[in-house]
Amino acid sequence: MMWRRWAWAAVAVAIVLVGVVPFALDRDSFPLSTFPMFAADIDRTQSVDTAVGVDAAGGVIRLSPAEIGGTTVVNQAASVVTTAIVGGRAADLCAVIAGRVGDAGAVAVEVVTERYDAVRWFDGDRTPVDRVVHARCPVAP
Repeated sequence: MMWRRWAWAAVAVAIVLVGVVPFALDRDSFPLSTFPMFAADIDRTQSVDTAVGVDAAGGVIRLSPAEIGGTTVVNQAASVVTTAIVGGRAADLCAVIAGRVGDAGAVAVEVVTERYDAVRWFDGDRTPVDRVVHARCPVAP
């Protein structure tokens, strides 16, 4: 009977150790996760690399992922833009996108980094806090 108590005590200690070790070591690890991707303290403002159309009045026209990156996947289109900006090829990408825009009503394309306030975004204010234009090119008629 005593060995059963020791066995249960050993199981209890093992469970506590398995549960406490990831938290004590501040690691995201098997079998328990601290889910750091959801618990990280991030800035209120976030930057987004994208490309936009510009109409004749200077207004911004949001382009689709297909027009921006030749894909239907938003993250892939954003990655195409970021890679071009970092690699110093924003003007080249701008020209490619200008060739894809077609009848969107744009007279120009801009490759930009826009910074948004996340709280204001979810309150409905979609105006960027800051905007950097990396390249601008005309859309052929």
